[in-house]
Amino acid sequence: MSETSRDVSFSGHAILQQRPLIINDTHKDPDFADNPMVTGEPYVRFYAGQPLRMQNRAIGTLCLFDHRPRSFSAADIDSLQSLAALVLQSLATMEGMESSRAVLSEAQQALLTEMGQNEREILIDPSSRTWNKAGLKELLPRELALTASRNDEASYIQLLVQPVTTTFKEIAKEEVVAIIKEVAQRIRRSLRPYDLVARLDDATFAVFAPACTAKVSELLTDRIRSRVNDVVFDTGKSTCEVDIKAGIVSIDAAVHVTAERLVEVAGLALNDAVELGDSFVRYMP
Repeated sequence: MSETSRDVSFSGHAILQQRPLIINDTHKDPDFADNPMVTGEPYVRFYAGQPLRMQNRAIGTLCLFDHRPRSFSAADIDSLQSLAALVLQSLATMEGMESSRAVLSEAQQALLTEMGQNEREILIDPSSRTWNKAGLKELLPRELALTASRNDEASYIQLLVQPVTTTFKEIAKEEVVAIIKEVAQRIRRSLRPYDLVARLDDATFAVFAPACTAKVSELLTDRIRSRVNDVVFDTGKSTCEVDIKAGIVSIDAAVHVTAERLVEVAGLALNDAVELGDSFVRYMP
């Protein structure tokens, strides 16, 4: 199908939501069982639609149809949302907009809008080009407030980057900068564009993932580790492999938590992951 009539479209419902609209079997859904697209061509049995939003306006959906019922896991939803973010990034580029800003979270967009260029640079880590610790301090309370207002789940992840056979103290500073820059790029590419990424110190990063369940937070962490661990980073002067440990905090929609508490619990989880030798440890706040 190249198009559908809006008055009978599934996306007309999906676009009104903040979260994806998933219909595993239209025949069992009283709202859609008598839809003309279900009872006639193309005989839709499954639908998944992710709303597309730019500059706080709903502009459409990225959706999937099937002729048979399907299950749709948390990993599938994460993939759909990641693809939707890429669609938005492409649309922003086509419109001549600042693509990196157009797909940031609402909190990050708002902060960038409020601040001038010099103020923004103070909150950006020059090596990784992610937010720095001060930027995270500004953004984390905003992200939590938005999460609470939407009665949504979220996840906060702290990542420790460690060389496998040596320490960063034994590597020349310019080589460490090159490694961290590449690691940061790989972390960024492993996440959804609207996830918040910050560098806390020489070897520690933080990620805030809105609309992210506990299961998806583990999938994101595994994705990061798969794209960083066992990679040989070539600095031009030497090579280095790194390992990432993670501390994850899962935020339930019904639980209010402060930014300070979030950081504290994630730090405890990260320390336990390092001491236990686990890839990650996940706690509730």
